[in-house]
Amino acid sequence: RYCKHGICNVSTRWGHAHPTWTFWALPFLGTWIRRHLRDETLPASAKVPALRVTDIDVDEDLLNIGTWEERGHKQWCKFDVMDPSEFHKLLSAKIDRDSEPRCRVRGPPPIVADNVFHPEGAALVFYTAHHAVQPEVSAGIIDELQKKQKKKELPGPIFYRGCFYKDGNSFKKAHPGVRCLI
Repeated sequence: RYCKHGICNVSTRWGHAHPTWTFWALPFLGTWIRRHLRDETLPASAKVPALRVTDIDVDEDLLNIGTWEERGHKQWCKFDVMDPSEFHKLLSAKIDRDSEPRCRVRGPPPIVADNVFHPEGAALVFYTAHHAVQPEVSAGIIDELQKKQKKKELPGPIFYRGCFYKDGNSFKKAHPGVRCLI
């Protein structure tokens, strides 16, 4: 329905299933839950085939399809790293305490670029960790984070092109072309 011959007609890059929203999104969520529960079908057109909404059996897929159908365009930067072990990038950063942004070696973005939505790549934001299934591992990482934070040795949580930024404003000031939100 959305991609033919490698060309996609979507309004955002694929979003991972860790949605957040404000009350403004409740009508959107209600619409797509209703469509799923009522077994509705999205109509076909000259450009796209029909789509039975109950055939979308994963929440991540439903939220992406709903966003594309409604031509949504706002998307978070990746704020949940794929595994708690990713926090070792933050913990092992050798940085200059007195500079902002705090950089090590400048390099490529941690999340690869694409030609449509993130031509400069996307930032990786150390707010949460996905797949935190080993409590002892998570506890150890949290202990290390707390120690570094207490010693003021922890860089900002936003990582992009070898630099850590303290907040979304400093990141956007340095990289206004990056389209994801923080």
